[in-house]
Amino acid sequence: QESKNNILQEEYRLYIKKTEEKITIDGELTEETWEKTDVINDFWMSYPVDDRKVEKELQTEVRMVYDDHFLYIGVICHGDDNYIIQTLKRDTDFNLGDGFGVVIDPVNKRTNGFTFGISPAGVQTELLITGQTGRRETLQPGRTPQGTNIAWDNKWFSDVKNYPDKWIIEIAIPVETLRFKNDINTWGINFFRLDAKANSIHTSSPIPIEFMEYDLGYTGALVWETP
Repeated sequence: QESKNNILQEEYRLYIKKTEEKITIDGELTEETWEKTDVINDFWMSYPVDDRKVEKELQTEVRMVYDDHFLYIGVICHGDDNYIIQTLKRDTDFNLGDGFGVVIDPVNKRTNGFTFGISPAGVQTELLITGQTGRRETLQPGRTPQGTNIAWDNKWFSDVKNYPDKWIIEIAIPVETLRFKNDINTWGINFFRLDAKANSIHTSSPIPIEFMEYDLGYTGALVWETP
């Protein structure tokens, strides 16, 4: 799994740059910064098949920038607005409805990381994850996935805007909530999309069907200008 991860990080890379522009978290991506940054927009199917790209009309676009205080993520989730929202309660059954998530491994060692997720209704979920998330399993309502700690809570900021053919997300994660080393300029990163209507999962860096979308063994690379 380690060698596979290294190969993926050579191919799946997102370059993150510092912004001097103030980013307003309103779900609109109107800042000039978002037009100038690197884009990931070629997601893979991970479940129920893992051998093809996601069709164009259901693709997801992701951008990231940072400043001295926050990591910012801008996302466009293409597709109709027939969402499935199981709950409006925070940190509950995120995997059972539509959603978008980011998996971050700041030390890039595949041992511990963070997942931040949001639904089209703007409901937040965050998890601590380990390198032992195991094989994919069908979770019953209320069950916590293996290798995760949903009791971990931190304050982060997000907003969602819904349209007939897409939903747009803006996220700001305080840098101080993440444990990282100052001398590392490549982090592990993956993004995933839950499409509950089609019972499918999409990921930016490909993950085999038997593994969970937040598995740290299959992250791509988030490459910083400087450590």
